[in-house]
Formats: sequence, C-alpha cells, structure tokens
Amino acid sequence: MSIESTQIIVKTPPQYALNYEWNQPDSTFEIRKVIFTPETDLKEGQVFVKTLYLSNDPFTRGVIQKVENQTLPKGRPVASVALGEVLESKNTLYKKGDVVTGIWNWSEYAIPSVIYYAIDKASKLPFTYYISVIGIAPLTAYFGLTKILKFNSDVTSETYKAKNLIIISAATGAVGAAAVQLSKHNFGISTVVGITGTDSKAKWVESIGADKAFNYNDPDFESQLSAYVTSTGGADYYFDNVGGPVLNSVLPQLNTYGKVAACGNISNFKNANNALLPNWVSIISKRLNITGLTVHDYIPEFPKALSVLEKAIEEKKLATENAYSVEDISDKSNKFELVPLVWKRIFDGSKPHGKIITKIVRNIPK
Repeated sequence: MSIESTQIIVKTPPQYALNYEWNQPDSTFEIRKVIFTPETDLKEGQVFVKTLYLSNDPFTRGVIQKVENQTLPKGRPVASVALGEVLESKNTLYKKGDVVTGIWNWSEYAIPSVIYYAIDKASKLPFTYYISVIGIAPLTAYFGLTKILKFNSDVTSETYKAKNLIIISAATGAVGAAAVQLSKHNFGISTVVGITGTDSKAKWVESIGADKAFNYNDPDFESQLSAYVTSTGGADYYFDNVGGPVLNSVLPQLNTYGKVAACGNISNFKNANNALLPNWVSIISKRLNITGLTVHDYIPEFPKALSVLEKAIEEKKLATENAYSVEDISDKSNKFELVPLVWKRIFDGSKPHGKIITKIVRNIPK
C-alpha cells in the first residue's frame, strides 16, 4: 500500500535571514508531496511512522544553514525531533502501534533517521512530556551537567556544593530551564544564575530555582552580572546555549579552571559579527575548559537519564506547569504551511517559557 505525505524541504538555504513566505524565488521552505510504500521502502532496522507532534529546536537552524565552501542543503527535507506512531516496522526493537520519539523530517509520514526510544505503554505521563519536560532538551541539560560539567562527581561533594556557582544562558528555553532546575534541585548547587531576554522572563527563571537572573538586553547587563558574580566568589561553571555576545560577557566572570558546556550557537545565526569574542583571552589566562555538547553521544544512556528526570518530576524538582506549550494546528487545512511559523517563534522572542510543541494530528490518545 502506498501513502502520500506532505513534506517540507529547503528551497533556499539561508545564511542569516529566513524568508518564511511561500512561493517566492528566495523562499526558505517549499512543500512537496512524496509517496511512501513501506513494504518496499523500509530497510532492515527501519520503521515507518505517522507524525503526531513536532518539537521546535534551534538545531534545525543549523541543518538548513548555508555554509561557505560546503554543499548547500537545497532540496533537503527539514528535520527535527518528533514523536509518532509506528505503522510498519523492520526493527526488532519496535513494533506496529508503538509510540516513539527520535529525529525525522517535517512530514506527515516519515522513516526516522534516529529513534531514541519507544514510550513505555505503562507510563501515565502525557506523550507531550516526552518531547518537553523529559524530552531531548532536559536530556541535553542532564548530560551537559553530568558529562561535561561533571556534576555527578566533584560537585556532589559537600565541600563543592557550599561554594559553587553556575551561570546558564537562554534560561527560559527548554534546555536552559531544565539546567536551572536540575542544578539547584537535583545537584544542590549553592548559586544558580540565569540569563534571559526580558525582565519578566528573568523573574520566571528565579521562580523555578535560580538565585538570580539577568536580562541581557538591559544596558547595564554586564556590570550587573559582574557585580553579582564577583560578590559570590566568581563562577565555576557556565552552561552556554547561545554563544555570541552573552558568551563573551560571561567568560571574564569564570574562575580559573572553570568549565564551560558549549551547547548552543543561536546568537551567531543572526549575525556573523556575533561570533567575535573580544574576551577570548579569558580562556587562555583562566585556563578554561570548554567542551562541546551533543546529546546524541549519550543515546545508550537515555533510559537511565529518563528515570532521573521522571523521579525529579515526582519529587517536584522539575516543573511541568508552564514548562511547555502546544501549538495545535491539527485542524488546519494548510497545517504544514504553518509548521515553520511555529518554529520561528523560538527565534523571534514570541514563544512562551520552555518548550513549544507543534501538534500535527487530532485525537491523540494521551
């Protein structure tokens, strides 16, 4: 049996600005129809899924980015983290009817390039939790803290907890908000500092566990951050979700031998000059340890991490209220034309706190 699927592809790879209008010469996206015949299209180890929800994440921007001296992704399907129902399977780990999360194309139906896991049918948690409060973003926060910043070893000692300070940028984002809560409530870090883009968002970050949060758009941001961090003895750790000017502002605040988890680069998508780091000398003079973070390095450890996150929810250490929002486009006849516009909200400042999820299909069981 063949199935027609609506799919979004890259028409014009962007370097900086995106054109979200359709059917223009420089439109970033284009819609096409593809035909799947699962019986013949599936290779061993693959599954065929119906998309239920799409996650909206900054990493998709890198997937479609125009990069100098590299083959352009023109015509490439746009991919993201997603959640869907298995319709056909040639993978012994997954069977028809399973609900799985992983990475696949912005498409009604798809063959995932990566499957993280199938959701336990006994779980009483909503499906939306698995691409929000215990989804890939909190997993990224967890592994950034434990694997890169080593919070499962040196930080858990009482001598360290008494004096540690961590700074977390994009603290109202899905990764940042989880990092704030896990740092404070799971690992007991004495001082957690969040950075975000408005005063109201800063207050929200403090409400979920940060001792102090700063608005990077405030003209006095750097001096305020420096005064606070200096008064506490300096920062030992930085969880960087943005790069650019915020990273540049934080580097001088770090103590000698400080650790940085380099998780995101969203600032540099907007302007090449944001990649400039006048305070680079701090990395040398302070002998900082900066390590890149890619959560897919830790897929085999996802089950263990999920159990930690689920326990954190049970113990009220990881908030679920206002932690994510669902943009329901399932009833729209042009819903795939709306998918990029929902994703756009993570860049233009209009999204709510935490994760934003796009609902594709009506009448999802839970």
